[in-house]
Amino acid sequence: MIKNYRKDIDGLRAISVVIVILYHAGLKIFSGGYIGVDVFFVISGYLITGIISKEIEMGSFSFQQFYERRIRRILPALYFVMLSTLPLAWLLMMPEDFKDYGKSFLGILTFVANVIFFNEDSYFTTNSDLKPFLHTWSLSVEEQFYIIFPFLLIILNRFSYTKRKTIEIIFLFFILSLLLSEYFLHNYPSKYSFYLLPFRAWEMLAGSLIALIGQKRSLNTYMQDHVPKWIYDLISAFGIILIIYCVYFYDQTTQFPGFSAFVPVVGAVLILKSNEYHQEGIVPKILSFSPLSYIGLISYSLYLWHQPIFAFFRLYQVKHDELSHQTISIAILLMTLLSLFSYKYIETPFRNRKNISYRYVLLILSSVTLILFSASAYIYINQGVASRLNLPQSVENSFKRKTNEECMLRKYTQDSMSILEKCTLGLANNNNVDFVIMGDSHAFSLFKIFDEAAKVRMQKGLIFSLTGCPSVKSIYLIGDKNNKNCDEFNEAIYNFVVNNKIKKVFLATRWNAYTESYTYDDLNLFGFSVSHLGNPSGSDDFIIKFSESIKFLKNNGIEVFVLTQVPLQRLLKSPQYVYRNYANKDSVEFNLSNLSIDRKIFDKYQMKSLKMFSDNLDEDHIIHTDTVLCNSQKCAIGDYNGSYYFDDNHLSENGANKLVGLIEKYL
Repeated sequence: MIKNYRKDIDGLRAISVVIVILYHAGLKIFSGGYIGVDVFFVISGYLITGIISKEIEMGSFSFQQFYERRIRRILPALYFVMLSTLPLAWLLMMPEDFKDYGKSFLGILTFVANVIFFNEDSYFTTNSDLKPFLHTWSLSVEEQFYIIFPFLLIILNRFSYTKRKTIEIIFLFFILSLLLSEYFLHNYPSKYSFYLLPFRAWEMLAGSLIALIGQKRSLNTYMQDHVPKWIYDLISAFGIILIIYCVYFYDQTTQFPGFSAFVPVVGAVLILKSNEYHQEGIVPKILSFSPLSYIGLISYSLYLWHQPIFAFFRLYQVKHDELSHQTISIAILLMTLLSLFSYKYIETPFRNRKNISYRYVLLILSSVTLILFSASAYIYINQGVASRLNLPQSVENSFKRKTNEECMLRKYTQDSMSILEKCTLGLANNNNVDFVIMGDSHAFSLFKIFDEAAKVRMQKGLIFSLTGCPSVKSIYLIGDKNNKNCDEFNEAIYNFVVNNKIKKVFLATRWNAYTESYTYDDLNLFGFSVSHLGNPSGSDDFIIKFSESIKFLKNNGIEVFVLTQVPLQRLLKSPQYVYRNYANKDSVEFNLSNLSIDRKIFDKYQMKSLKMFSDNLDEDHIIHTDTVLCNSQKCAIGDYNGSYYFDDNHLSENGANKLVGLIEKYL
């Protein structure tokens, strides 16, 4: 049976929060530490279902009291952390990031933070480290679950279902959610199954099931009297081993959640259930060790504080490097001290009904909600309040790129071609199309300069761009088959240029992500999983398909040019951070010199793609962007007058303008 208080559960909470913290610290040995959240989900379902179902049986369940407990538990500490981070965010964050920060507040306040982050990047992207409240996605999932779940239990009780029937129905929901999670994981971008409740509910339902099973007296009696105690020790130890396995062998490339999440969930289930029957065992005694269980007590505050602290340390250092061990140690010490404070002076008083009445809790939280909502709305409506930075308008403009976003597709559909055929470059009124530029978002970044160069040459061109889709036939990105339809897009574009007898085609893509790796840190890894004809493959296969694409165009009498990838910078999300202290010219110039990527590093990074180009095209048809953007020492982010980049790998209009003269030569 579930006891009123079990120290071992707090010990399991401690393990969960510690592995999550060390994962977000960037320690590679804890590459699968994100599974700590899955363990939290199981614990939550186990404890709260036990409380709800017991109260329903006794006829004492009250929705008001249940949600009062949730409000007292969740909101005071959360609001305190949100308020505390506002000044730092104001000082450190650049407009685009600050705007997203404000939007995340709106999501938190309305319990849809998971939906907000779902509509942004994947949880495992590099930029996610810079989002102070990314971790609140899990709080939103939990609260959405507990808006629905008590009603389900009440309905099942009203229909006088037996405990067994209730368990069977919840088990069906568990299976359905798990299967949906696995299906969406392999047929849609992983962020669907990662962020959204229907694909995460099974993890909390796993805890719910073992809580309900624990309330069957006949089963409990049998388990207590007939199963040797050492069996429970083995089961609990095996649960710990499963969690440790996931922490060390899972990483960002693991297909997650889906069936992969089943392993840590089962681990948590085994620990909770076996310890319930044998609380004097070895594992529960270890988990009940006072320092460990105390970390469990403050685990909620630790969870709230850790991500903002790591994010602000990363934002402060500007350069996109891993945090040093010294910085990590300071961050962990700081979050521990802040967690001790918020647990003692925020969490504990608000959870005690004798200290603060529910009326005053609502009054205080309503006031803070209004403050936070007003602040976040102001930040979001004012586009991140760029006026804070006091940057000259010319520098402010240097971070921007062409804004006709309709010409950069997010997904290819049957209507896409009619849209893209209106994305003309140069002399739009000319009857014939002289050239086409095609590719991913890197092609789109060159919109303006191709437009200007085409006007100088009195030509007409078209641009075909699908974000995240390389301009190569017969491939698609694994996981994006039903999302972007990359292979269908390229098939349509290649057929268009052949059928319309286009004279010249320019290919622009983030080549190195497919031939080398996504970042400099992963030179031995393959950045995007690339596939053709549905078979998983790597960069060698991409190179083969590139060669076939070039031959296809040449065989149809089309002259092909390829633009090399612009230098990738080791930056945070926005180059604006380089110009943060603009009034201090020495500081900006130091940042530009220190942060601009070394020419030797970039040359090494593009070796494979350059060979791919030279094996299929003569030198006159390879447009080397680095001849303009780099000198012998550095590939510059920009100069004191402004940035050449929109982010760490796309040129801004200011940077693209430097290529106009180069492009004119090839039209």
